Amino acid sequence: MVKTRMLRLRGGSRVQRGQALVEFTIVVLVFLLFVFGILDCARLFQSWSAVQHSAREGARYGITGRTTCTFGSSTFSTRTDCIVNSAKNATTGMLGGGINGPVGSVLVACQSFNYNNSYNARGDSSQPCSGTSAGLQCDAEEVKVTYNHKFITPLLQFAAPSGIDLVGRQRMINEPFGPC
Repeated sequence: MVKTRMLRLRGGSRVQRGQALVEFTIVVLVFLLFVFGILDCARLFQSWSAVQHSAREGARYGITGRTTCTFGSSTFSTRTDCIVNSAKNATTGMLGGGINGPVGSVLVACQSFNYNNSYNARGDSSQPCSGTSAGLQCDAEEVKVTYNHKFITPLLQFAAPSGIDLVGRQRMINEPFGPC
């Protein structure tokens, strides 16, 4: 009898303590899932922002008309390579981003439009930058950056197992670095 009274004074029976532990575990799991879901959404927003910035950086480089560039210790000698690497350089810090990131993690495409000639397009926004896809002087140039964002939270991984493709586009007018 004294033992039973002591157990009640110390926090209840073993069954009640076990029930409290189960309830605590369930609450902690739901709370942690919620916290990591918020962190994953913050990472998604940061990736989207970085992809938009990356497209803007690629387009900014492209409209200058420069044909050579250096990033780190690498020098590039074509305008389209410089646009691609300028855009990829702006994704440094993202999972798989940067110039030295895995092939295919950040895709950059270029397309230009000749506004003087019925908006004829050079290049295809679904293909990588090449040749005259960066445009000529006085053309409008569009840079499209695609990045596949992978989630870290199991529930979000279940909802989108292959990740979410984030696309950033920026269109600017090429400077008249020659006669228009």
